[in-house]
Amino acid sequence: MKLAAIGRVAALLAVTVFAAQYLGWIDLSPRAGPTPPVSVSCPALEQGCAFTLDTVHYRLESDQPLATNRIFRLSLHGPAQTVEAEWRMAEMDMGPNRRPMQPYGDSQWQLQTALPFCSAARRDWQLILLIDDRRIVIETRSTG
Repeated sequence: MKLAAIGRVAALLAVTVFAAQYLGWIDLSPRAGPTPPVSVSCPALEQGCAFTLDTVHYRLESDQPLATNRIFRLSLHGPAQTVEAEWRMAEMDMGPNRRPMQPYGDSQWQLQTALPFCSAARRDWQLILLIDDRRIVIETRSTG
């Protein structure tokens, strides 16, 4: 008797879950994990570099060699709704410095920026770009 009641409850639960998913009240489909960042090596950013994100092509460049003592302009060519940029070093906290890039023209973005101060005098930098919430890590170097 108890076994039959348990079977009816299990069947009722299965029908309820199926109906709830069919009606869109719940979603039991498997979820993909976060998209891994795209990593790009670009040792001389003033010479520019290209990368592809979901079959869309982008080009990034600076208007001069990167140095810690001057302001330079980053330009990104490629379609996006929003673009943000942040400077980091591997295994070093550079403090908060994420800034939005400004649109100019068709599918073009720019930002006046400077490298954060580094007391270790390292020259290896990571420019983290967030293009429509997709993360791109640009590995680059400064001249001083």
